Amino acid sequence: MATVLVVDDDDGVRQIVVAILKADGHSVLWAGNGIEALMVYSSYRSRFDLVLTDIDMPQMNGIELVGRIRALDPSRRILVMTGGGNTLEGLEDCPVISKPFKPDQLRTAVKRLLTA
Repeated sequence: MATVLVVDDDDGVRQIVVAILKADGHSVLWAGNGIEALMVYSSYRSRFDLVLTDIDMPQMNGIELVGRIRALDPSRRILVMTGGGNTLEGLEDCPVISKPFKPDQLRTAVKRLLTA
């Protein structure tokens, strides 16, 4: 299976997403904001198959995080989570999953990206 970096500042959402992905056999590392995510990503960069990030986070939002990851690895697969109402400018090439989502919607989005 894949190695996924999950980034979300909401502990509850992050724990649910991590649990769903682990139940599907994926290895998961996580971060609570964009700055933490960049540190984790830099440490394990070659291992990640997918980055799954929220948009609205303190310290560094998901848009900036995606830009920094793309600068390091332009072809990195990234899935964006949004609660709606967020500007997605600059993320036109990233698939988006809207919160709240059902576990099967997450599984489908992840599988689609990993098999693309």
